[in-house]
Amino acid sequence: MKTIVFSGPSIAEEEVRRLAAATHAPPIKRGDLAVVDDYEVIIILDGEFGQNMSVSPKEILAVLGRGKTVRNSTALE
Repeated sequence: MKTIVFSGPSIAEEEVRRLAAATHAPPIKRGDLAVVDDYEVIIILDGEFGQNMSVSPKEILAVLGRGKTVRNSTALE
C-alpha cells in the first residue's frame, strides 16, 4: 500500500525511509490531507500547532470517508 508519513522532530526522514517503504512529509498542518489522494495509508507522527493551524478532526474524518487508513501517534497539547 502506498504510504505517507508526516513526521518531524520525533524521527528523522532517513529513519522513516529505512523502516518502511513510505513517502516522508513534514509535520502535518491544516490542509495537508487535501492532497493525499494518491496514498492509501496516512501515518501522522508529528503535527504543527501554534506556528500554523493544526489538522482538524473533520479533515481526518473526510479522509477516512474516502476509504483511507489513518494512523496517529501524536497528541496536541
